[in-house]
Amino acid sequence: MTITLDRVALEDVSLEPQKLAEWILGQIAYQHGQVPIAKIAYALGITEIRAERLTNLEGTLITTPERNRGAILINGTSSLQRRRYTVGHELGHYLNPYHADAGDKDRSCSKQDLSASFVAGADAHRRQEVEANRFAIEILAPRVRCRALIGPIPDIGEILRMRQEFDISREATARRYVELHDEQVAVAFSKNGRLTYSVRSQSCPVLSVRKNEQLSLPQPPKSGAVTERSYVPADDWARRFRGELTLQTLFQQEGFAFTVLRFMPEEDEEPEIEDTYQRFARFDA
Repeated sequence: MTITLDRVALEDVSLEPQKLAEWILGQIAYQHGQVPIAKIAYALGITEIRAERLTNLEGTLITTPERNRGAILINGTSSLQRRRYTVGHELGHYLNPYHADAGDKDRSCSKQDLSASFVAGADAHRRQEVEANRFAIEILAPRVRCRALIGPIPDIGEILRMRQEFDISREATARRYVELHDEQVAVAFSKNGRLTYSVRSQSCPVLSVRKNEQLSLPQPPKSGAVTERSYVPADDWARRFRGELTLQTLFQQEGFAFTVLRFMPEEDEEPEIEDTYQRFARFDA
């Protein structure tokens, strides 16, 4: 499939990462499946995407001052999913003319840059890395398609289907899943029962477990790698949370696992009409 994109028309599109990604996806009439990120990059003026063994770097953008053409260098030792994300990240830098360090034409990005998230008061470099990450996930895991794959009840199967369709890492998929889910949901990654990493939705309570702490996980099922969704004590995961918590875990090889948590807060009881009337009556008296 040959992709053609109008760079002149792109100049009239907002530089906001989501809108920029949506415009590109609209131009290629994307509906579902793996986004052809390399072909998109070539259609926008990237002349070469080359994988090499890099040290302490995941990607480098080499471009002209005018940003009318460029090349992307990616870490050949990283997974295919990480390489796709790196291309999306560097393409985000390439398409934004403000993403330049003191006029330099080259941009190198580390693993830390590719995991940068918003922090209040961040410097210009970090803000640009956050914008490039936002563009990468918006174009690699299109928002509209994600919503079509996400059901009302959090489920590991949905995360696995998203990861397979979009061909992105499990961490990137988990971030996207919790970001777009309507429920209070978190995903915890672990090895040998100890927490390595967690992500949560904006409305989800802060987890009380910390990195390397032992998690309260169910026993691996005898048949199949995914446990049934079950209710567990909320205090094991978020001590200040009041409500119910369900847990579902996928056990993988070499002790790796990831767990989907759904927090269901207690509903505040509404005062009875009679009680409300009596309070107003006392106030009026």
